[in-house]
Amino acid sequence: MLAGSVAAARSRGLLRSRPVPSVLSGLALLAVSFFVGAIVAGLAFGTLSALGAGLAVVTAVELAGVAVLGVAAWTQVTELYR
Repeated sequence: MLAGSVAAARSRGLLRSRPVPSVLSGLALLAVSFFVGAIVAGLAFGTLSALGAGLAVVTAVELAGVAVLGVAAWTQVTELYR
């Protein structure tokens, strides 16, 4: 539904910018976080604190990806209400 409303707004000329680079970077960060999560899950850490630190890094990368996607979405919303 959201994609349809964005497409309709773009066809009417209400949206002028395309957040493609920021969306691609956000998706790339999410892909990297899942890749790093698979690596961390596959490694056999000696201590529980090392596993916790590895998962904290994975979560930080994932949150960065979500933040970049959120900024791209917010840019589109503010573009609609200009």
